[in-house]
Amino acid sequence: TKVYFPRMLAPIAAILPGLVDLAVALVALVVVIVAEGVTPGIALLLTPLWILGLVAVALAVGLWLSALNARYRDVRYALPFATQLWLFVTPVIYPASYVSGDWRYLYAVNPAVGVFEGFRWSVLGGPVPGAEAFISLGSLLALLASATAYFQSVQREMADVI
Repeated sequence: TKVYFPRMLAPIAAILPGLVDLAVALVALVVVIVAEGVTPGIALLLTPLWILGLVAVALAVGLWLSALNARYRDVRYALPFATQLWLFVTPVIYPASYVSGDWRYLYAVNPAVGVFEGFRWSVLGGPVPGAEAFISLGSLLALLASATAYFQSVQREMADVI
């Protein structure tokens, strides 16, 4: 409490190992692209944008969960279940096109949907993200703003609780 430390750096630091792993995988992807003689199109050039979106999703969720865990210690016990549930409601192993009708717009409220679909479009040549990507972007921005506001409001109490 006596030494100034920007508390927001702790959740940000948790994202960095994943980014290093992603950088190694992207180097391997670039090697394969060059070896195959693929000419990068606009989709492939937008990959950094989707990576930035992925970092924003991870930061928003990390800020919310770290602030909640500092205040309510039982959050860490629910985290594995919530993470697994989030995996199944995010198009990681299946495309978002499997969700049809009006459910697509409700499904797009998940902020990771637009990011994963954009990444799938950029790297794997999937379908171009539609209007659902804008819904997902809006929910991502709302999640990031609310997470930052909540984290800022409880950060002073964190040192006392921890």
